Amino acid sequence: MTRIDFYILQQADPLPFLCRLVEKAYRLGHHCHIQCSDQPLAAALDAALWQFKPASFIPHQLQDAAESPHSPITIGSNAALAHHDLLINLDSERNPHFHHYQRLAEIIPQQANLIAAGRDRFRYYRDHQYPLESHQIS
Repeated sequence: MTRIDFYILQQADPLPFLCRLVEKAYRLGHHCHIQCSDQPLAAALDAALWQFKPASFIPHQLQDAAESPHSPITIGSNAALAHHDLLINLDSERNPHFHHYQRLAEIIPQQANLIAAGRDRFRYYRDHQYPLESHQIS
């Protein structure tokens, strides 16, 4: 069963935390797909990962529906094509393929609409008896 972690951020911009989380996942040997709500967010995350730490490298690739992943970190809107290790959700919707992953990280920035959508997803996972953890990130 998929383990689900909610990361409740104290800031509106999720990218700084997300870069740290992706770096940690990569260093621990995980493959992950980052589910973005739209192309501008995916492009912003791509740029943030390139600039995150000048002395380190996090291999990643933007993905579209026609590609299969060639990198341990993929960014895009089609999690069905990605590997099944870690899914990081930056979308306000629940990913329909989340149950194929070992772990799911739900990122909840301080934006009213995203907080409300995150609560709905939390209730769904809880009602379907998925193991849940919640982390307050300052």
